[in-house]
Amino acid sequence: AKMAKGTMAAGGMERTISTTGAHMSASTGMRAATSAMLKPSATPLKWVDFAKRAKSRDFRESFFQMELWSNDNVSLPSGLFRDLLIPLYRDNDLLARADTLGSLAVKTLALVATDDHIVSLDSAEAVRDILPRVEMIHAKGGHIGAVLSKRTRENHWPALNKFILNDT
Repeated sequence: AKMAKGTMAAGGMERTISTTGAHMSASTGMRAATSAMLKPSATPLKWVDFAKRAKSRDFRESFFQMELWSNDNVSLPSGLFRDLLIPLYRDNDLLARADTLGSLAVKTLALVATDDHIVSLDSAEAVRDILPRVEMIHAKGGHIGAVLSKRTRENHWPALNKFILNDT
């Protein structure tokens, strides 16, 4: 649903945003709050799971990589925020541009996470209705895990590399 001007929805949380030339930052706090609202039990369950699986070196390595990534702070220039993020996310203009996207002749590869609670499977697969030359790879996992997991590295990265190198 389209949000009213001046607000941005993030996982059910509305937050007033400024469209002035001020520097914007996608803060760790905002990302963490959004994730907590999407899945309130995630943080306690994460630490319970960590305690159960901490003896596994592979698990610890993967866990800490995810922690580093998810706690990173990305600064956004105000122009990017104003010209790209506000129209695409707040105003939902990507849907309005579907006809333009459909005219693209370029082959597209979409890596779809089967257990994503941010981009549902139905939403991710809807790209087939917009892009004429899309190839889909379904990876088990959530929004980030499906891309960064060891299973994806072994099972799907070779296909991604092949696609990028245009050897399909």
